[in-house]
Amino acid sequence: MHWETERKGIMDLIRLGGFVFDELALRLYEAQYAFNPVYRAYLDLLYGSAPAVNTCEEIPCLPIEFFKTKEVRTGSYNPSLVFESSATTGQQRSRHFLREPGWYHEMASVCFSHIFGQQPGQFRHLAVLPSYAENQASSLLYMLDQFMKRGQGGYYHSDPAGLSVELEKTIKEPTILWGVSYALYNWPMRLQLSGDTLVMETGGMKGREKEMTRQELHQKIMENFGVTSVCSEYGMTELMSQAYALSEGLFVPGPCMRVVPRQINDPLSREQPGQQAALNIIDLANVDSCAFIATDDLGRVYGDGRFEVLGRLDRSDIRGCNLLLA
Repeated sequence: MHWETERKGIMDLIRLGGFVFDELALRLYEAQYAFNPVYRAYLDLLYGSAPAVNTCEEIPCLPIEFFKTKEVRTGSYNPSLVFESSATTGQQRSRHFLREPGWYHEMASVCFSHIFGQQPGQFRHLAVLPSYAENQASSLLYMLDQFMKRGQGGYYHSDPAGLSVELEKTIKEPTILWGVSYALYNWPMRLQLSGDTLVMETGGMKGREKEMTRQELHQKIMENFGVTSVCSEYGMTELMSQAYALSEGLFVPGPCMRVVPRQINDPLSREQPGQQAALNIIDLANVDSCAFIATDDLGRVYGDGRFEVLGRLDRSDIRGCNLLLA
């Protein structure tokens, strides 16, 4: 197997969109075992070699902590861009080494249009992300930069009055207001947004508020902005794909992403659909890093592929995404 040839073939299939998820996952599993030194060493240490699998749910996942301590790369390349996770003082950041930033742009657009039925450039994107603004290597900011370039919009991290004026403008394009959870929760004024404006919370209470359910958070955001529902975005530094929930916190993954439940007390065993579980993620778009990741998120995965995030496993580092409790 020649990696550059295999890589191009996998990316071409993803771009065409006609792939069978399980088949492509198994193909990528074989290739990443062969050409990803970190993933190979992990499987060799755990199993002696790459275990034989028949379905993508059986593929072993790399603990997400390796993105903090190792350079997780498939093949040999000098990264054009490095995403870094947010972190509080003393915490080590996760790093994701991008070979081609344009591939991230493509996948972010594919995930967005898969859920919303329109390209990102057909929306105006406004953002209130004060904690992310402190991290210039944020994958979320990089995604929104591209969305804003294609459509309209801007950042209003510390300008509530300016954002209010912008939201009241009459324009043809529908609008999405992206906001870190605590900023939307603590919005200093009451607004009444028009029906073609969506509010998108990106997670991240950052320990700034009392523990609360997602329902409590969304209820307060709805009161602040005069909307009847709140959307959510699920993404992370270590993933190229995103998932979106249009309401009630039920996320629909992008076409290259599948979430697999694992048992909380036995990380090598699967959990049944609908049960509380730790979340493994397969992201076929992670061609140049590792497509098979065992996250620290806690949630439920349902039979139709949708999932919800309930919090984080005990002893996991606190960071920007999904700190809400069930």
